[in-house]
Amino acid sequence: MPTTPISELPLAENFGDVVDRREFLTDAREFGFPVAGPFASLSDRQEGKFWPIYQCEQDLARIRGRAHNAATITPMYAGIVDALSNYILGPGITFTAHSPTSDPHAAELATAVQQTIDRFLDDNQFSGALDREAHSRSREEGEAFLFLAPRPDGRIAARFLECEQITEPADPRPLEDWLGCGDEFPSCWKFGIHTPAGETDRPLGYHVVSDSSGQAWDYIPAGRLEHFKRNVTANAKRGVSDFFPVLGDLER
Repeated sequence: MPTTPISELPLAENFGDVVDRREFLTDAREFGFPVAGPFASLSDRQEGKFWPIYQCEQDLARIRGRAHNAATITPMYAGIVDALSNYILGPGITFTAHSPTSDPHAAELATAVQQTIDRFLDDNQFSGALDREAHSRSREEGEAFLFLAPRPDGRIAARFLECEQITEPADPRPLEDWLGCGDEFPSCWKFGIHTPAGETDRPLGYHVVSDSSGQAWDYIPAGRLEHFKRNVTANAKRGVSDFFPVLGDLER
């Protein structure tokens, strides 16, 4: 009579209940995301935190990692996000510059601005490509960072930065001295977003790294980086994935 090797038998508890080896990721919330207490406190949302969802960069990395896995292994993901993009964006968005007055000089300026807008949209394949990727990234990761970099010919190149590249500097004081803001006002660098302390909804710039050690870094002013974030309040510094509330169901 054939027998099943012990190594292939499902892991079971004493009473015969099959144990899901991944249940600690979803069923016991306190393992991955501590449950908020019965009372809210001021520290829950200080420095751009969004408790009980996240309070540090590790929490955000865990959410994004699970969302990436769900997006990769869940067959319905592509269809859902693509269909949503079709409803929201359709063939794309039209941007038009116009003059609010009949002044001929203002009309000439509006024409020049329109040419600049059209050139930017064409150079970066905005309609149907860049806009849809921004939408998909922000749905999956809860946010998207679009870097606007000047080209040698004077035009603007737009490219996405990965969420993991935006991170808090190990020692912000030399950077504050370089920026000349160290003595002007206290800064907050939580989650890699530079804001005045107590004004987490007013980004001044972003600390960006391009290697895991943080040795290759850059400071990008807020005017050169568009940050799309979802599912959080204005004071929260980082966004949360659309999939977060249903990650356990998707993983199952």
